[in-house]
Amino acid sequence: MVEANRTVVIPLNVPEKSRSDFHQTILPYAYCQQEAVEHCWPDTPKQPADLQTSKQAAEEALYDRLRDETNEQLNSNLVQKAIKDATSAISSCKTSWENGDRISKPDFYDRERAGYTMTYDKRAATYSRYEATFSTLNGTVTCRYELPAELERTPYGEYVLDRRWSFSTSKLVFDGERFWLHAVMQRQFGDDPVYAPNVGD
Repeated sequence: MVEANRTVVIPLNVPEKSRSDFHQTILPYAYCQQEAVEHCWPDTPKQPADLQTSKQAAEEALYDRLRDETNEQLNSNLVQKAIKDATSAISSCKTSWENGDRISKPDFYDRERAGYTMTYDKRAATYSRYEATFSTLNGTVTCRYELPAELERTPYGEYVLDRRWSFSTSKLVFDGERFWLHAVMQRQFGDDPVYAPNVGD
């Protein structure tokens, strides 16, 4: 089997009263992200190998503490995804360092950035063809997709509405003004059958 993934960027219609639910949720989420960075990034790394990139090791070391420090208000899967965000960012830094590029320690508390991103798997969010429901500190928030009148030949029509594709772990993105879903669509392809030529016909 061959797996294919496509990301479709979908504008979200977030109810006005629910926008603050996401803004409040990013605070403990970003705390978990940054705590994972502090754990995986030594004070004075000398070589790329000094950077820890194992999501499993970081989660084993941090998960229980972070759940406790966020008063178990943050969905457990969001804690896990925040740790993974951090190790993924550090892995990118490690690769850049190995390639000779300059790097800097990831900062998920960067106040110069107006927006933020949270990673939602299907245990913390429910995805359908026309709306998505996300876990927040204050319960769940359902957001309709804002779609153009004509969907044919758009990425949305090609992947989201095609039942052969299914939602995978995706990202909720706030760009400082509005919310977006970076929906990761996944599909499994079977190997093409190989037919042996007939012999003796």
